[in-house]
Order: sequence, then structure tokens, then C-alpha cells
Amino acid sequence: MIYFNPQDEKCKFPFGAIKVNETVTFNIECNGFSQGFIYLNGDRKELEVTKTGFSCSVSFDEGVLIFYYFMLVTENGIKVYIENTENKFSTTKPESFFQLTVYETDGAPKWFREGIAYQIFPDRFAIGEKINRTKNDVYIYENWDMTPTYIRNEKNEIATWDYFGGNLKGIIEKLDYIKSLNASIIYLNPIFEANSNHRYSTADYSKIDSMLGTEEDFKTLIDEADKRGIKIILDGVFSHVGADSIYFNKFRRYGDGGAYNDRNSPYFPWFKFEEYPHKYSSWWGVYDLPDVDELNESYIDYILTGENSIVKKWTKMGIGGWRLDVADELPDEFLEILYRTVKEINPDAVVLGEVWEDASNKIAYNKQRTYFTRRELDCVMNYPFRDNLIAFFKGEVNSFDIKKAFDSLMENYPHNSFYGSFNSLGTHDVARIYSVAKQINNENAEALLETLVNLQFAFPGTPCIYYGDEAGLTGDTDPDNRRTYPWGKENHDIMNIYKNASDMRHSSKLLKNGKTEFLAPHKDIFGIKRYNESKCFVILANRTNADITVNFNDKEINIAGFGFAVL
Repeated sequence: MIYFNPQDEKCKFPFGAIKVNETVTFNIECNGFSQGFIYLNGDRKELEVTKTGFSCSVSFDEGVLIFYYFMLVTENGIKVYIENTENKFSTTKPESFFQLTVYETDGAPKWFREGIAYQIFPDRFAIGEKINRTKNDVYIYENWDMTPTYIRNEKNEIATWDYFGGNLKGIIEKLDYIKSLNASIIYLNPIFEANSNHRYSTADYSKIDSMLGTEEDFKTLIDEADKRGIKIILDGVFSHVGADSIYFNKFRRYGDGGAYNDRNSPYFPWFKFEEYPHKYSSWWGVYDLPDVDELNESYIDYILTGENSIVKKWTKMGIGGWRLDVADELPDEFLEILYRTVKEINPDAVVLGEVWEDASNKIAYNKQRTYFTRRELDCVMNYPFRDNLIAFFKGEVNSFDIKKAFDSLMENYPHNSFYGSFNSLGTHDVARIYSVAKQINNENAEALLETLVNLQFAFPGTPCIYYGDEAGLTGDTDPDNRRTYPWGKENHDIMNIYKNASDMRHSSKLLKNGKTEFLAPHKDIFGIKRYNESKCFVILANRTNADITVNFNDKEINIAGFGFAVL
């Protein structure tokens, strides 16, 4: 008999990741063995004999990712290994290890963990005044309701950027609407000067893009949002800039300077030229987005550490924190400096990273990342939440599979990082969630959407509404997922779905900070339990189009097809 389950506090206490210098205790229930050992990143430590088996306690004085397994030995020398595969024991060294995250990060602050977020793609949300044509080489749609498209040349390159004219004053005018959704956080896609409508090709980090407004407009947005209890999070795009920028200046929009034109430019050391000036390192081979050397001393000074650095300037203005674009491509050393810089100005600010997988054990470019084990990120965008739920409702995985995946995330992440996970069903990078629901089952799309939204608002972490999802916007991937908000033409049935779900979460302490258990009472039923010492909330969701009855807590619970039950 051998029993060890790291998600059972009888076997491992405390549950999940541990803080630096915190003690974790392992207990193995077994019989028939005379010795036991634990291997921690290959280092062997003998286990103490207990009445029920073996035990040991360990702590670590620095952040580190630990992979471990056990070896038990019988009196006649037979070795049995315990590995991270359910109920699997073998006499050969395991290939699947248990994980223990020892973290230094503080995790997401309370206001972020308990908030509701609203993501805005600024050009497509709202116009606060008539469009001010500040750029001559762009196309501006005459009709707000038109479908966005890319205007390409014969080489399939974007020839002219299209704009609808959404701006900061438009967001200011809609703050009361955003607040009506119980949102306390606004995440803005990039707002700095750029020569693209998405603005991920930064032209000047020090300026607000003129199509959006002025620095004064942005300060007004921060102040007006603050009056309503809303914090603004900016999108920091620091792994690359635009080729059409003051730094690179490939098209000489900014005079004769810039790295592309002048080897003596102060920006020249930021870039990696293979054959000057035409061949250079770029983001995923997109020549419009030259890579920067994030560890170049002058770049770090300009973005992070200088007296008037970019991060210092905007953080001091009163934003609530930063969402870091493609965090995988930012060196750990850069992230540490950024994290420290932000926290020195505002210890309660959040540093949120774009990571698409389990961020605790992410390997990027053959390097084990240290987002949590060092002080680099408070929390990350929770794409595994969206991906697993969609796979479940598509029938690609069952409830036991996604329960295991979510249990793993909860075990691997620091507590305040997991409960600060940014839980989105839609973003500017993926298809609109209503379109996904229609693809899964067009006839029952609205019922399915309601189920997905209620799971989102019950899931531990910070739910984020992608602008327009609550109004029933549809759209495939970029640029179709970046349509304008349909003011005056909203789908009110869907708006009620979002409003009811946000009201439910906003009014519930359990859904903000209660403990969590993921449920799989049936292969087609997935559930979330949020609880404390005195109260309990349970939601059970049915992925099929037929009613299913399950026994839960000795009660027969009927769950409608593509629907859910709240207990």
C-alpha cells in the first residue's frame, strides 16, 4: 500500500506553492518499506520513519522551481519509485516528476484579485468628439459600423492602416457604462504613438498617440476613472518597436536620425543588425517590428531606470499597473528591474504578464523562466482557462481532463498569482466568444455563452470582459475580432447575461476570495465550488445538448443541455 497525493494536505502541507523560507511537509502512507528518500532537483534526502509511513519537512531560502520524486526501499533492497502519474509506481527511475514552486513574487494585489476588468481596443470602442485627422497616410472609415479589414499591397503587406477614430475622450464618456458592469479595472491595448491601428508597433513611448488624444486627456481619464473606483492598466510593449518609429526610423518619418539611418544614433545599440541596415532581427520575422536588445544599458535606462524613464513617467501619473506584451520574450533580468521599478513607485500596482501556458514552469527559448520564483510578475493572462473550457465544450476533452489541468495550475501558482489570474473568454488575439459558441452549436449558442460567462465569473481570478463581448459582437480572428462597439445596436439578451454574472460576482465574497475546488461528477459535467468555513457556492455546467442528472452531495441535480445549475 502506497498513498501520496500532493493535492491532499494529508500528504503535502501546505497545499500548492510555498513562499521562500516557508516550510513544506511531505507525508507518505505506506507499509512494507524500511527506508524512504525524496529527490529534490536530483539531491537526495532521507525520509523520517513514521507510524503510517515516511515524512520530511524542507524549506528553501531562495525562489526556485523544484521537481521531486520519492524512492522507497524494502528490507530485501527492492526499490519502488513514486512519480507524478496517478496511482503509478515502478521499480525504474520515474520520467514524470512532481512540482513544487518556491516563489518570491508578492502576487496580484487585493484590488486586482477581487476586481472585474474590462479590456478596450481604443480605436474601436467610442468616439468622444469628431475625428481629428492627425495622420495623413491612413484610411478612416466613414461609417462606425463597417467591418474592419487590412488594406494590403501586391506583396501582401499592409499598405495603409485603417482607423475608426475611437479615442480617450470616448472612453471617458463611457466610464459610467463600464462601471455599470461592476468593472473596477480597465485594461487598455497600447495607447502610445504608433503608425498602426493596434499600436503594438510603438513609435514613441513618451507620447500618447495623437489619434487618441493628448497626455492631458489621458490624465483626465485616470482621474475620472479613479472617481468611479476604476484603475487603468497600460499595455507595455517592450520586446520590439515599430520600424516606423523615432528609434528605428526606417521610413524617415522622424527626420534623418534613427538606428536604420545612422550608426551614431543613440538608438543604434538597441538593435541587432546582421547586414546593416536592411537585415536585422525582428519579432517573429515581421520586419515592421524590429527586436530590441532589452538588456542594452541605454535601453534599460530609457525604459526603466533613468530619472525620466518611460515606466516611471506613466506609473507616476497614477496608473494601476502594466500588462506586459509577450512576456516570454522579455529577459528575466529585464522583468526583475521593471518589477522593482514599478513597485518602488507604487507597491500596490500590478505587473501582469502575457503568458499563454502554465507560467510557473514555462520554458521559452530553451530557458526555464522564473516569473514567480523571482520577483518578475504578479500574475499572468490565463489562456489555459479559455483554451480548456472551449476544448471541453467542443468535446475534445472531458471534465476529468480539465479538472486535472485546473488543479495543476492551482497547485503550481503562488496563491495570490492564481487568484489574480486574468480570466478572459475573448481578447484582441482570439475569436470572439459568441462566434466560438455559434461554431460549437449555433442553435444553442446563447445558452452556451451564458454557461461560459457564468463559469468565467465563478472561476478564481480576475474576470475580464473584452469590449463588445457583452453586447453580442461576433468576429473571427484579427482583424474581425476588432470590430467597433455597436452603440445603440446591442444584443440586450446577451448584455443581461453579462450584467447578471458580474452582479453575482461583485456581490459575493465567496467568488472574490473563497477557496476553490474543481468538480467533475460526470465526464460531461464540469463544476466549480467556491467556499469558506460557513458558506458554499457551486456551479455545474453541462456540455451536451441533452439534460443530465448527477448525484451531488446526496442530491439529484438536473442540468439542462448547454446549461448550468447553481447550488
